[in-house]
Order: sequence, then C-alpha cells, then structure tokens
Amino acid sequence: MTKEGNAILQMHHVDDPAVAIGHSLGDKIAANDHLMIKDAAGVQSTGLYLHDLAKAYPGSSEVLDVRTTVWAFMYLPFDFSHYGVQYGVEATLLDVQSHRLLVSAKCLHDPKRSDGAPTYDELLENDAARLKIMSTKAAEHCMAEILPQLLRKAK
Repeated sequence: MTKEGNAILQMHHVDDPAVAIGHSLGDKIAANDHLMIKDAAGVQSTGLYLHDLAKAYPGSSEVLDVRTTVWAFMYLPFDFSHYGVQYGVEATLLDVQSHRLLVSAKCLHDPKRSDGAPTYDELLENDAARLKIMSTKAAEHCMAEILPQLLRKAK
C-alpha cells in the first residue's frame, strides 16, 4: 500500500505537510524568541541523528527538525466507502553546538466520521484536490497542537 500511496502523491503533486509546518513553526519560534532564521535554501536532511542535522546546517546554533511520521488516507471507522486523512508529525528543536535536545513535540491526527467525507474517487478527482485540502487541514490541526509545546519549552 505504501508504494501505491507514494505513487498517488507523486502523480498528483501532493506535498509533504512537514515542509509547510516547518516554515510556519520556524517563523513563530523565531518571532517568540527574537531569533533570526537562516534560509535553509531547501536543504533537507534524511539523517536521524543530531550530528547529521549539524552537518546539514553548518554555522547554525539551533535547528528545528520537522518530520512526518504518519501520512495516509484511509477509509473511516465503520464506513468503508468514505475516506479521511491520518497525519502525524514530530517537531524537535535542537541546540547543535551543545548537542542537546531543547524541546520536542508530537501530534497524531486521526480521521473522524463526517457527513462530507469523500469516497475514494472523490478524494482523487480534480488532481486529488480533496486529498490536498484534507492533508492541509490535518497539518493545521497538528501545527496548532504542537506550537504551544514548542513555545513553552523553547525559552
């Protein structure tokens, strides 16, 4: 299923929500803590360790790492003909100079039953417009959930 899902995302140009979440969280944390954001110029690290992130962003004191942990569309509980989006994200703020974790927050948004839930065909019609909207809404939900955790602990 993962292979088919990835093919759908690629075919319909559905972007990973973590990128937008990362930009938004970075802006809000920087404004809150009076930090200057260094343009990452599209640099993305696939490494899982602090030293990988430090190498990807040389000269930075702190790095905000935002990763999608779960992203799937699936039929709704007890309604096998309508679909929703499940999305999970983890955001971690790291001090790369002292090699320590400053704060980490996670969110998992599960699809809920709703009268407007699309069928599989409706989800993918019009270049997967509904899938894109539902992914964005799930990401916004997670953004709102994890931002206060990051702001509270990042000081």
